[in-house]
Amino acid sequence: MYNASSLLNDTARALDNFTVYSSAEIIQELNSTYTTVVSYVVQFQNYAISSLYNNVAGCGPVSKVYGGIYSNLCQRFLGGLIEFWWSLGFCVLFFPAVIISAVVTSRFFLRMKYDDPNDIEYMMKPTKK
Repeated sequence: MYNASSLLNDTARALDNFTVYSSAEIIQELNSTYTTVVSYVVQFQNYAISSLYNNVAGCGPVSKVYGGIYSNLCQRFLGGLIEFWWSLGFCVLFFPAVIISAVVTSRFFLRMKYDDPNDIEYMMKPTKK
């Protein structure tokens, strides 16, 4: 199956080969026909690209395919990734503040009532008044 650029290249090559073995009138007619065909192909290509960009909703099957691809790829797959990276970034944003507050408050939470066994004996002895 030909695409537009290979078809135009093959047509130009055939025209060049034909110009070697043809008269001037035939060459002139072929050149005008070639430019007309090329302009039709370019015009159709521009129309197709323009309709894909602007009129996708007008064509039901193409619109459904486009909507399905957009829904599955952008909303479901990429949406989950975006939410994951956003939550990870949110955690990283507050991580330094949490570390600083943990270091500052660790002396209150890690302090034990009796650090040394001798303190227990001291606490057990009655005080003299």
